[in-house]
Amino acid sequence: MSSNLPVRLALTLGANIGAFAIYFGIAKYGVADQSSLAQSVLERLQDDPAGLLIRVEDLSGQLLTVGAAAIGIAFVLSVIWLILVETNPPVGDASARAKRQPWAGLLVVTVLASAGAGWALLINAPIAEQLASGVTITGTAAAVALAVVGYWLGTGLGAPRSCKVAVPGFGG
Repeated sequence: MSSNLPVRLALTLGANIGAFAIYFGIAKYGVADQSSLAQSVLERLQDDPAGLLIRVEDLSGQLLTVGAAAIGIAFVLSVIWLILVETNPPVGDASARAKRQPWAGLLVVTVLASAGAGWALLINAPIAEQLASGVTITGTAAAVALAVVGYWLGTGLGAPRSCKVAVPGFGG
């Protein structure tokens, strides 16, 4: 059996790049603006537009770092699942369905690791003190949600035809 692993990995990479592109749009054009800064920061910098711009750019950079970390984790875990399927291919439909357990386990790891990245890089970061309430949770939630989408699409698009039943929504 010839391996199409490079093609599958490219599909997985494409799915995760797409998820990051969506996150980029949300972070850069939806969340990272002056309204996301704490009122005390806005009052302190009201006469310093350059200072405000720097704070908004800092926020944008931190949000993009969280998104890159979360979706990068999803990509790595989807590659691990694809390699697992490649090295131990299913024999029959029951064997392919059995691949759903490691798929679900890696999905849980994706959620936990992405949430951990959001906590470490945004919620617990020094920049959190300068942000309006809810911004850290919104940024982290969006990163986790799009990491899950990246993992799901990456594994679904990259799974061999015989193993698509292991990925919910892609099976026959």
